[in-house]
Amino acid sequence: MDAYVRAMRQYEAAGAETVVPSVATPSAGEAGDALPASPAGELENNAPAHPPPPRPVLRPDGSLNLGGLWDRSRRAQALRKPSPSGLKPWIESPEPPLQPDYKLFPIKRKISTQSRVEQLARRLGFLPSGVHPAIDDFGHDAGYEAAMMPLFEFLYRKWFRVQSYDLAHVPSEGRALLVANHANWMVLDAAMIEVSVQKDHPSGREVRALVDRFTTQMPWLSTFLSRTGQVYGCPENAVKLLQREELVLVFPEGARGALKSYNERMRVGRFGRGFARIAILTKTPIVPVAVQGFEELHPVLFTLKGLARRVGLPEIPVTPTFPWLGLLGLVPPPLKCFIKFGRPIPTDAFPDGAADDETTVSRLAEKVRLIVQDLYEHLRVERSAHL
Repeated sequence: MDAYVRAMRQYEAAGAETVVPSVATPSAGEAGDALPASPAGELENNAPAHPPPPRPVLRPDGSLNLGGLWDRSRRAQALRKPSPSGLKPWIESPEPPLQPDYKLFPIKRKISTQSRVEQLARRLGFLPSGVHPAIDDFGHDAGYEAAMMPLFEFLYRKWFRVQSYDLAHVPSEGRALLVANHANWMVLDAAMIEVSVQKDHPSGREVRALVDRFTTQMPWLSTFLSRTGQVYGCPENAVKLLQREELVLVFPEGARGALKSYNERMRVGRFGRGFARIAILTKTPIVPVAVQGFEELHPVLFTLKGLARRVGLPEIPVTPTFPWLGLLGLVPPPLKCFIKFGRPIPTDAFPDGAADDETTVSRLAEKVRLIVQDLYEHLRVERSAHL
Protein backbone atom coordinates (compact mmCIF):
# COMPACT_ATOMS: atom_id res chain seq x y z
CA MET A 1 0.00 0.00 0.00
CA ASP A 2 1.21 3.52 -0.76
CA ALA A 3 3.17 5.03 2.11
CA TYR A 4 1.24 8.26 1.94
CA VAL A 5 -2.13 6.51 2.18
CA ARG A 6 -0.88 4.57 5.21
CA ALA A 7 0.14 7.81 6.86
CA MET A 8 -3.28 9.29 6.12
CA ARG A 9 -5.11 6.37 7.67
CA GLN A 10 -2.87 6.42 10.72
CA TYR A 11 -3.62 10.10 11.05
CA GLU A 12 -7.36 9.42 10.81
CA ALA A 13 -7.10 6.64 13.39
CA ALA A 14 -5.60 9.10 15.85
CA GLY A 15 -8.77 11.19 15.75
CA ALA A 16 -11.23 8.30 15.63
CA GLU A 17 -11.86 8.42 19.40
CA THR A 18 -13.61 11.75 19.08
CA VAL A 19 -16.21 10.61 16.55
CA VAL A 20 -16.63 6.85 16.94
CA PRO A 21 -18.57 6.05 20.16
CA SER A 22 -17.72 2.34 20.02
CA VAL A 23 -14.00 2.92 20.57
CA ALA A 24 -13.08 2.51 24.24
CA THR A 25 -11.57 5.58 25.92
CA PRO A 26 -9.18 5.33 28.88
CA SER A 27 -10.54 5.88 32.33
CA ALA A 28 -9.59 8.82 34.52
CA GLY A 29 -7.05 6.75 36.43
CA GLU A 30 -5.47 5.35 33.32
CA ALA A 31 -5.31 8.78 31.74
CA GLY A 32 -3.67 10.18 34.82
CA ASP A 33 -1.03 7.46 34.76
CA ALA A 34 -0.34 7.82 31.06
CA LEU A 35 -0.16 11.61 30.77
CA PRO A 36 2.00 14.02 32.78
CA ALA A 37 0.34 16.37 35.22
CA SER A 38 -0.90 19.69 33.87
CA PRO A 39 0.66 22.93 35.03
CA ALA A 40 -1.21 24.81 37.70
CA GLY A 41 -2.06 27.65 35.40
CA GLU A 42 -3.71 25.32 32.89
CA LEU A 43 -5.79 23.64 35.59
CA GLU A 44 -6.96 26.96 36.96
CA ASN A 45 -8.04 28.06 33.50
CA ASN A 46 -9.75 24.69 32.90
CA ALA A 47 -7.46 24.15 29.89
CA PRO A 48 -6.52 20.59 28.91
CA ALA A 49 -2.97 19.44 29.55
CA HIS A 50 -2.62 18.32 25.91
CA PRO A 51 -4.47 19.43 22.77
CA PRO A 52 -7.33 17.16 21.78
CA PRO A 53 -6.77 14.69 18.95
CA PRO A 54 -7.29 16.15 15.48
CA ARG A 55 -10.75 15.84 14.08
CA PRO A 56 -11.23 13.53 11.06
CA VAL A 57 -11.46 15.08 7.61
CA LEU A 58 -14.31 12.79 6.54
CA ARG A 59 -17.43 12.34 8.65
CA PRO A 60 -19.00 8.85 9.03
CA ASP A 61 -21.51 9.70 6.29
CA GLY A 62 -18.69 10.53 3.86
CA SER A 63 -19.14 14.31 3.87
CA LEU A 64 -16.24 16.73 4.25
CA ASN A 65 -15.43 18.06 7.73
CA LEU A 66 -13.93 21.55 7.41
CA GLY A 67 -12.81 21.51 11.03
CA GLY A 68 -10.73 18.42 10.35
CA LEU A 69 -9.10 20.09 7.35
CA TRP A 70 -8.18 23.05 9.57
CA ASP A 71 -6.61 20.77 12.23
CA ARG A 72 -4.70 18.84 9.60
CA SER A 73 -3.45 22.05 7.95
CA ARG A 74 -2.03 23.38 11.23
CA ARG A 75 -0.32 20.07 11.98
CA ALA A 76 1.11 19.91 8.45
CA GLN A 77 2.59 23.39 8.80
CA ALA A 78 4.39 22.27 11.93
CA LEU A 79 5.71 19.16 10.18
CA ARG A 80 7.09 21.19 7.30
CA LYS A 81 9.47 23.13 9.55
CA PRO A 82 13.13 22.05 9.20
CA SER A 83 14.46 19.60 11.78
CA PRO A 84 17.35 20.50 14.13
CA SER A 85 19.76 18.85 11.69
CA GLY A 86 18.65 21.26 8.96
CA LEU A 87 16.99 18.64 6.74
CA LYS A 88 13.35 18.84 5.75
CA PRO A 89 11.00 15.99 6.69
CA TRP A 90 10.43 15.00 3.04
CA ILE A 91 14.16 14.14 2.77
CA GLU A 92 14.60 12.62 6.23
CA SER A 93 11.67 10.21 6.05
CA PRO A 94 10.66 7.79 3.26
CA GLU A 95 7.06 8.73 4.02
CA PRO A 96 6.28 12.34 2.98
CA PRO A 97 4.69 14.38 5.79
CA LEU A 98 1.05 15.35 5.74
CA GLN A 99 0.56 18.48 3.70
CA PRO A 100 -2.29 21.00 3.56
CA ASP A 101 -2.01 21.15 -0.25
CA TYR A 102 -4.20 18.16 -0.95
CA LYS A 103 -7.16 16.31 0.49
CA LEU A 104 -7.36 12.81 1.89
CA PHE A 105 -9.35 10.80 -0.61
CA PRO A 106 -11.15 11.45 -3.92
CA ILE A 107 -14.38 13.33 -3.29
CA LYS A 108 -17.37 12.31 -5.38
CA ARG A 109 -19.08 15.38 -6.76
CA LYS A 110 -22.79 15.89 -6.71
CA ILE A 111 -24.52 17.01 -9.87
CA SER A 112 -25.44 20.32 -8.23
CA THR A 113 -21.76 21.13 -7.52
CA GLN A 114 -20.50 21.04 -11.10
CA SER A 115 -19.05 24.30 -12.40
CA ARG A 116 -20.73 26.61 -14.87
CA VAL A 117 -18.09 25.73 -17.43
CA GLU A 118 -18.98 22.06 -17.12
CA GLN A 119 -22.71 22.78 -17.27
CA LEU A 120 -22.25 24.77 -20.48
CA ALA A 121 -20.09 22.00 -21.96
CA ARG A 122 -22.79 19.42 -21.24
CA ARG A 123 -25.43 21.59 -22.91
CA LEU A 124 -23.23 21.94 -26.00
CA GLY A 125 -22.65 18.18 -26.10
CA PHE A 126 -18.93 18.22 -25.24
CA LEU A 127 -19.53 15.99 -22.20
CA PRO A 128 -21.96 13.11 -21.63
CA SER A 129 -24.81 14.11 -19.37
CA GLY A 130 -24.60 10.97 -17.22
CA VAL A 131 -20.87 11.04 -16.42
CA HIS A 132 -19.82 12.88 -13.26
CA PRO A 133 -16.18 12.04 -12.45
CA ALA A 134 -14.70 12.47 -8.99
CA ILE A 135 -12.22 15.12 -7.88
CA ASP A 136 -8.86 13.65 -6.95
CA ASP A 137 -6.85 14.51 -3.84
CA PHE A 138 -5.13 17.46 -5.56
CA GLY A 139 -8.41 19.02 -6.73
CA HIS A 140 -8.18 17.79 -10.33
CA ASP A 141 -11.67 17.71 -11.84
CA ALA A 142 -11.69 15.48 -14.92
CA GLY A 143 -15.09 16.80 -15.99
CA TYR A 144 -13.95 20.41 -15.83
CA GLU A 145 -10.79 19.61 -17.76
CA ALA A 146 -12.75 17.78 -20.44
CA ALA A 147 -15.04 20.79 -20.75
CA MET A 148 -12.06 23.11 -21.31
CA MET A 149 -10.19 20.74 -23.65
CA PRO A 150 -11.96 21.87 -26.91
CA LEU A 151 -10.67 25.41 -26.34
CA PHE A 152 -7.08 24.33 -25.72
CA GLU A 153 -7.17 21.84 -28.60
CA PHE A 154 -8.31 24.66 -30.89
CA LEU A 155 -5.35 26.75 -29.73
CA TYR A 156 -3.02 23.80 -30.20
CA ARG A 157 -4.11 22.74 -33.71
CA LYS A 158 -5.62 25.83 -35.33
CA TRP A 159 -4.32 28.99 -33.64
CA PHE A 160 -0.70 28.16 -32.77
CA ARG A 161 -0.45 25.18 -35.17
CA VAL A 162 1.97 23.54 -32.74
CA GLN A 163 4.46 21.12 -34.27
CA SER A 164 5.71 18.47 -31.80
CA TYR A 165 8.84 16.41 -32.38
CA ASP A 166 10.02 13.13 -30.82
CA LEU A 167 6.95 12.48 -28.70
CA ALA A 168 8.08 8.85 -28.55
CA HIS A 169 10.69 9.88 -25.97
CA VAL A 170 7.89 10.39 -23.44
CA PRO A 171 7.38 7.03 -21.65
CA SER A 172 4.01 5.38 -22.17
CA GLU A 173 3.90 4.23 -18.55
CA GLY A 174 5.76 4.88 -15.34
CA ARG A 175 7.01 8.06 -13.75
CA ALA A 176 8.91 10.76 -15.61
CA LEU A 177 9.94 14.35 -15.01
CA LEU A 178 9.46 16.67 -17.99
CA VAL A 179 11.88 19.60 -17.69
CA ALA A 180 11.29 22.52 -20.08
CA ASN A 181 12.39 26.09 -20.66
CA HIS A 182 9.85 28.78 -19.80
CA ALA A 183 8.91 31.02 -22.73
CA ASN A 184 5.53 32.60 -21.97
CA TRP A 185 4.34 34.42 -18.83
CA MET A 186 0.74 33.35 -19.54
CA VAL A 187 1.92 29.69 -19.28
CA LEU A 188 0.65 28.88 -22.75
CA ASP A 189 3.80 26.82 -23.26
CA ALA A 190 2.85 24.57 -20.34
CA ALA A 191 -0.70 24.18 -21.63
CA MET A 192 0.46 23.23 -25.11
CA ILE A 193 2.94 20.65 -23.74
CA GLU A 194 0.12 19.00 -21.80
CA VAL A 195 -2.22 19.01 -24.81
CA SER A 196 0.56 17.59 -27.01
CA VAL A 197 1.13 14.59 -24.75
CA GLN A 198 -2.56 14.04 -24.04
CA LYS A 199 -3.76 14.28 -27.65
CA ASP A 200 -0.83 13.23 -29.86
CA HIS A 201 0.98 10.67 -27.70
CA PRO A 202 -0.27 7.08 -28.21
CA SER A 203 -0.84 6.61 -24.48
CA GLY A 204 -2.75 9.90 -24.06
CA ARG A 205 -1.28 10.36 -20.59
CA GLU A 206 -2.13 13.17 -18.20
CA VAL A 207 0.65 15.67 -17.44
CA ARG A 208 0.65 17.43 -14.06
CA ALA A 209 2.49 20.77 -14.09
CA LEU A 210 3.96 22.32 -10.94
CA VAL A 211 2.97 25.99 -10.58
CA ASP A 212 4.50 28.87 -8.63
CA ARG A 213 3.42 29.85 -5.14
CA PHE A 214 1.89 33.20 -6.10
CA THR A 215 -0.64 31.53 -8.43
CA THR A 216 -2.25 29.78 -5.44
CA GLN A 217 -3.14 33.20 -3.99
CA MET A 218 -5.03 34.44 -7.06
CA PRO A 219 -8.78 33.77 -6.60
CA TRP A 220 -9.94 32.58 -10.03
CA LEU A 221 -6.64 31.47 -11.49
CA SER A 222 -5.85 29.13 -8.59
CA THR A 223 -9.21 27.38 -8.96
CA PHE A 224 -8.76 27.01 -12.71
CA LEU A 225 -5.25 25.58 -12.38
CA SER A 226 -6.29 23.14 -9.67
CA ARG A 227 -9.31 21.85 -11.60
CA THR A 228 -7.30 21.33 -14.78
CA GLY A 229 -4.71 19.20 -12.99
CA GLN A 230 -1.95 21.63 -12.04
CA VAL A 231 -0.36 21.28 -8.60
CA TYR A 232 1.38 23.71 -6.26
CA GLY A 233 5.10 23.30 -6.85
CA CYS A 234 6.55 22.15 -3.54
CA PRO A 235 8.89 19.15 -3.12
CA GLU A 236 6.29 17.17 -1.17
CA ASN A 237 3.74 17.37 -3.99
CA ALA A 238 6.33 16.47 -6.61
CA VAL A 239 7.40 13.38 -4.66
CA LYS A 240 3.79 12.33 -4.17
CA LEU A 241 2.98 12.59 -7.89
CA LEU A 242 6.09 10.66 -8.88
CA GLN A 243 5.26 7.94 -6.36
CA ARG A 244 2.00 7.56 -8.27
CA GLU A 245 3.98 6.91 -11.48
CA GLU A 246 2.66 10.10 -13.12
CA LEU A 247 4.18 12.57 -15.58
CA VAL A 248 5.26 15.80 -13.89
CA LEU A 249 6.13 18.98 -15.79
CA VAL A 250 8.50 21.53 -14.22
CA PHE A 251 10.08 24.80 -15.35
CA PRO A 252 13.36 25.18 -13.43
CA GLU A 253 13.80 28.75 -14.70
CA GLY A 254 10.79 29.76 -12.63
CA ALA A 255 8.90 33.01 -13.13
CA ARG A 256 12.09 34.81 -14.16
CA GLY A 257 12.30 32.55 -17.23
CA ALA A 258 8.80 33.47 -18.36
CA LEU A 259 9.56 37.19 -17.90
CA LYS A 260 12.83 37.30 -19.83
CA SER A 261 13.35 40.50 -21.79
CA TYR A 262 13.11 40.57 -25.56
CA ASN A 263 16.91 40.55 -25.91
CA GLU A 264 17.29 37.44 -23.71
CA ARG A 265 14.37 35.45 -25.11
CA MET A 266 16.64 33.12 -27.15
CA ARG A 267 18.73 31.99 -24.17
CA VAL A 268 17.76 29.36 -21.62
CA GLY A 269 18.32 30.84 -18.17
CA ARG A 270 19.86 29.27 -15.09
CA PHE A 271 18.04 26.22 -13.79
CA GLY A 272 17.13 25.67 -10.19
CA ARG A 273 18.45 22.46 -8.62
CA GLY A 274 15.31 21.23 -6.89
CA PHE A 275 14.10 19.12 -9.80
CA ALA A 276 17.46 17.32 -10.03
CA ARG A 277 17.43 16.48 -6.33
CA ILE A 278 13.89 15.10 -6.54
CA ALA A 279 14.73 13.06 -9.66
CA ILE A 280 17.74 11.47 -7.94
CA LEU A 281 15.82 10.87 -4.74
CA THR A 282 12.90 9.12 -6.48
CA LYS A 283 14.96 7.43 -9.27
CA THR A 284 12.88 9.24 -11.90
CA PRO A 285 14.06 9.66 -15.53
CA ILE A 286 14.29 13.25 -16.79
CA VAL A 287 12.86 14.12 -20.21
CA PRO A 288 14.26 17.44 -21.51
CA VAL A 289 11.72 19.56 -23.39
CA ALA A 290 12.31 22.69 -25.46
CA VAL A 291 9.61 25.10 -26.63
CA GLN A 292 10.13 27.74 -29.31
CA GLY A 293 7.85 30.50 -30.60
CA PHE A 294 5.91 31.06 -27.38
CA GLU A 295 8.31 33.84 -26.29
CA GLU A 296 7.06 35.96 -29.21
CA LEU A 297 3.38 35.68 -28.29
CA HIS A 298 3.75 38.20 -25.45
CA PRO A 299 7.27 39.71 -25.72
CA VAL A 300 8.29 41.48 -22.51
CA LEU A 301 9.61 45.05 -22.94
CA PHE A 302 10.14 45.70 -19.24
CA THR A 303 8.54 44.85 -15.90
CA LEU A 304 6.94 46.88 -13.11
CA LYS A 305 8.54 45.50 -9.95
CA GLY A 306 7.39 48.17 -7.50
CA LEU A 307 3.71 47.82 -8.42
CA ALA A 308 4.05 44.03 -8.47
CA ARG A 309 5.27 43.95 -4.85
CA ARG A 310 2.24 45.93 -3.75
CA VAL A 311 -0.21 43.50 -5.31
CA GLY A 312 1.73 40.35 -4.29
CA LEU A 313 3.10 39.35 -7.72
CA PRO A 314 6.72 38.64 -8.68
CA GLU A 315 6.67 41.13 -11.57
CA ILE A 316 4.11 42.75 -13.85
CA PRO A 317 5.16 42.52 -17.51
CA VAL A 318 4.66 45.29 -20.03
CA THR A 319 4.32 44.12 -23.64
CA PRO A 320 3.60 45.97 -26.91
CA THR A 321 -0.12 45.27 -26.37
CA PHE A 322 -0.53 44.96 -22.57
CA PRO A 323 -1.67 46.92 -20.62
CA TRP A 324 -2.23 49.48 -23.38
CA LEU A 325 -5.12 47.52 -24.96
CA GLY A 326 -6.54 46.19 -21.68
CA LEU A 327 -7.71 42.60 -21.69
CA LEU A 328 -7.57 42.59 -25.48
CA GLY A 329 -3.80 42.88 -25.16
CA LEU A 330 -3.70 39.40 -23.58
CA VAL A 331 -4.98 37.70 -26.74
CA PRO A 332 -1.98 35.97 -28.34
CA PRO A 333 -1.28 36.36 -32.07
CA PRO A 334 -1.61 33.25 -34.29
CA LEU A 335 2.12 32.41 -34.52
CA LYS A 336 3.37 28.89 -35.24
CA CYS A 337 5.07 27.26 -32.24
CA PHE A 338 7.27 24.19 -31.80
CA ILE A 339 7.89 21.61 -29.06
CA LYS A 340 10.74 19.10 -29.05
CA PHE A 341 11.20 16.24 -26.56
CA GLY A 342 14.70 14.94 -25.84
CA ARG A 343 15.91 11.48 -24.89
CA PRO A 344 15.21 10.49 -21.27
CA ILE A 345 18.11 10.89 -18.83
CA PRO A 346 18.12 7.95 -16.36
CA THR A 347 18.83 8.66 -12.69
CA ASP A 348 18.63 5.15 -11.21
CA ALA A 349 22.44 4.74 -11.47
CA PHE A 350 23.11 7.42 -8.86
CA PRO A 351 24.22 5.96 -5.50
CA ASP A 352 22.22 6.34 -2.31
CA GLY A 353 22.76 9.72 -0.74
CA ALA A 354 23.57 11.44 -4.04
CA ALA A 355 20.56 13.72 -3.56
CA ASP A 356 22.37 15.34 -0.61
CA ASP A 357 25.55 15.96 -2.64
CA GLU A 358 25.33 19.53 -3.96
CA THR A 359 28.02 18.91 -6.60
CA THR A 360 26.17 15.94 -8.09
CA VAL A 361 22.86 17.77 -8.08
CA SER A 362 24.35 20.90 -9.66
CA ARG A 363 26.05 18.92 -12.43
CA LEU A 364 22.83 17.11 -13.31
CA ALA A 365 20.84 20.36 -13.38
CA GLU A 366 23.43 22.02 -15.64
CA LYS A 367 23.53 18.97 -17.93
CA VAL A 368 19.76 19.15 -18.41
CA ARG A 369 19.96 22.91 -19.06
CA LEU A 370 22.55 22.45 -21.80
CA ILE A 371 20.47 19.74 -23.44
CA VAL A 372 17.39 21.98 -23.40
CA GLN A 373 19.44 24.80 -24.93
CA ASP A 374 20.65 22.45 -27.68
CA LEU A 375 17.08 21.32 -28.40
CA TYR A 376 16.03 24.95 -28.55
CA GLU A 377 18.69 25.70 -31.19
CA HIS A 378 17.42 22.79 -33.27
CA LEU A 379 13.90 24.21 -33.07
CA ARG A 380 15.15 27.59 -34.30
CA VAL A 381 16.44 25.87 -37.43
CA GLU A 382 13.14 24.01 -37.88
CA ARG A 383 11.17 27.20 -37.48
CA SER A 384 13.28 29.10 -39.99
CA ALA A 385 12.60 26.32 -42.52
CA HIS A 386 8.83 26.80 -42.07
CA LEU A 387 8.91 30.58 -42.48
